[in-house]
Amino acid sequence: MLIRDSHDLATLAQVEVLFRRVWGATSESPMPLDVLVGLAHAGHQVAVATDGAGDVVGAGVCLLGAEPSSSYSLLVGVAAHARGGLGAAIKRHQRSWARDRGASTMRWTFDPLVRRNAWFNLGRLGADAVAYQPDFFGEMADEMNAGDRSDRWVLVWDLASASPRTDLADPDRNATWRRAIEGPDGEVAVLESEPDEGGLTTTWVRVPDDIVALRAARDPSVPIWRELTRAWLGGLMDEGHRVSGFTRGGWYRLCGAPAQTAVVG
Repeated sequence: MLIRDSHDLATLAQVEVLFRRVWGATSESPMPLDVLVGLAHAGHQVAVATDGAGDVVGAGVCLLGAEPSSSYSLLVGVAAHARGGLGAAIKRHQRSWARDRGASTMRWTFDPLVRRNAWFNLGRLGADAVAYQPDFFGEMADEMNAGDRSDRWVLVWDLASASPRTDLADPDRNATWRRAIEGPDGEVAVLESEPDEGGLTTTWVRVPDDIVALRAARDPSVPIWRELTRAWLGGLMDEGHRVSGFTRGGWYRLCGAPAQTAVVG
């Protein structure tokens, strides 16, 4: 794969087509061609990944932030057949571009319910979830998001020192827990520990295997998953907890004072 920055109109037109396919947009494009051209012309980055045949199989848009030390990754999309490391390569390319322009951090958002993105962002990249934003984008009509609320994590990535956090194991469901909440699939989805000697608890919140597939199937559990994770992830963050990791098995770990969050089952 070759990753390069592009200002070429024909290449940017291929990027728009790629983004439409990745997000399943049938009407409004996630990133229209005129916007891509304008962003590249204004000095922002449109990174394009091409395969051996010269076809566009991945792309990312990165903006310089309002503050000189900040940058913003607006979106990254990779064709289904090209996944398996290309997304991380594009993110590293964005990081190099941003650091060359004086940025020390990068921000972006992602859906807390999408397990593969949580693992990629929090685990493989080592970014930090700093805020939970309900309905960040309002109503969305693309195939990937339709039928669900657009809640998002806000992430901050330290461009100099962030490192992967991929060694966190799932919680022991057979241990003694202060509180255990069942998810819509009938399995435990929230586990809260007793306070430790410092008065802090550890709370684990699980997300489904593939929320995008559940949305496509119009599964009735989708709004229940959203309500549960909004109450616990968003509620805990509002109470001052912090996200300290995500497991390969789909569990967020949060640490802080004992939760006052309303029980949602």
